[in-house]
Amino acid sequence: LWSVFAAKRKGRENQEVSIFMLDKRSWDKKKSELDNPNSSPTMKDDAINLMKKDPMNLMKLRHPSILNLIEQPAEDDKYVVFITEPVTCSLNCLLKEEFREKIPSILEVKCIVLEIMEALNFMHQNAKCVHGGISPENLYLTKTGKVKIAGLNFCA
Repeated sequence: LWSVFAAKRKGRENQEVSIFMLDKRSWDKKKSELDNPNSSPTMKDDAINLMKKDPMNLMKLRHPSILNLIEQPAEDDKYVVFITEPVTCSLNCLLKEEFREKIPSILEVKCIVLEIMEALNFMHQNAKCVHGGISPENLYLTKTGKVKIAGLNFCA
């Protein structure tokens, strides 16, 4: 649901960043597709509030394998936006044709799994929280090949 864009941050030596953007209007389209007489009138607000938990939780957690939030989330009538360290794609994107050259070797996959396990261990042992939604869509690759955990919407 988040659209991710590469950008450069002004005033900081053109620091490379990623901009995560959630279009609130897309919820209106989804709601019309899923129109259900039993749905709550606050369903859109509830869903958007749930999505906003991701950057709020990224602000709280600091670990080398958790996505680094650079700027706090901002919101207006149309969008929710937050800025992070630069990422190239999610692990889910590696299945798409244009990212085939980025598929890691077996050794790199083992390192990725170790990084993820260390981050989850940090979350469980130190931060006393559970991710609650680990999936390829919530694991992002950086330019250096590091994997970063995001998608902390269900973190409890």
